[in-house]
Amino acid sequence: SDSDCSSSVALNDSCASAISIDCDSSVSGSTAPATNGDAPAFCGTSLDTANGVWYTYTASSDGTVTVDTLGSTYDTKLGVFSGSCGALVCVGGNDDSFGTLLSQVSFSATAGETYSVYVTGFGTSTNSRGDYTLNITCN
Repeated sequence: SDSDCSSSVALNDSCASAISIDCDSSVSGSTAPATNGDAPAFCGTSLDTANGVWYTYTASSDGTVTVDTLGSTYDTKLGVFSGSCGALVCVGGNDDSFGTLLSQVSFSATAGETYSVYVTGFGTSTNSRGDYTLNITCN
């Protein structure tokens, strides 16, 4: 019998189902139940090799925004985009920062603009997905 046919995929697995985040906050989750079905191919680094999840941030004012994965337990990558799903424009991406396997992207945000943040991992092995922490800081 096929009693285990129900698969649970991350709620924010696709760009269209991204979860909104606010300035000066942190969110945690796992990329293990995600896919890379609508992963962008490249933005500062390749982003389509491992499972990933999506978040959005809408700027309330002009300023510098920093997203990072400090606190994550695996080799992370980040991509930040402007535009809408299906027509994303690379703002910045990063593989390794802080002298570690964690990632950080800083960018100049424009008031009213919504930015999509993609959290993924390096490579295709099981250590390229896991528990992440996404932090967002606004100045």
